[in-house]
Amino acid sequence: MEYLTVYAFSTENWKRSKSEVSFLFALVSDLFEKYIDELINNRVKVNIVGLENNVPPKVWKTLKKAELMSKEGDLLKVNIAFNYGGTEDILHAVKSIAQKVEDGSINIDNIDVKTIEKNLISKDVGPIDLLIRTSGELRISNFLLWQLAYTEMFFSDKLWPDFSESDLIDAIYSYCKRDRRFGGRK
Repeated sequence: MEYLTVYAFSTENWKRSKSEVSFLFALVSDLFEKYIDELINNRVKVNIVGLENNVPPKVWKTLKKAELMSKEGDLLKVNIAFNYGGTEDILHAVKSIAQKVEDGSINIDNIDVKTIEKNLISKDVGPIDLLIRTSGELRISNFLLWQLAYTEMFFSDKLWPDFSESDLIDAIYSYCKRDRRFGGRK
């Protein structure tokens, strides 16, 4: 596995109570401060995917510090989707491209899939092979909509903190048994 993407805080999570949002911010900050050395020692590169808007400066600084400190990681790339939403991501790309058309730096006839991908907030996140959804939920919750086009999905009733290494192996085994056709037929 080369990439792992975690949905740490969605743009919709702002609708939760202030105390829960504050708890999530503190949890993320504490985890990065506690484990950054371990991530670096294990050659993990952290990539923050999301918007700084409304995130407390201390929390954002902690996230960006982890990204900077781990930039040499070459074994595993961990994307942390934080203050991220898939619809907001696509809207961001559309607005960015529209601005480039308006200022003449791009011709509308030259807009293609790659143009959109280059303008996403999540431009550094490639296609997702396997989505593991925990908590018994059967939805993608506005997560990386562009990248999930041909993603295989695995659903678990377990809550994220209870999802074990054995559960991960089950998910990967399930994925390995699938016939990925990417829209085609055999």
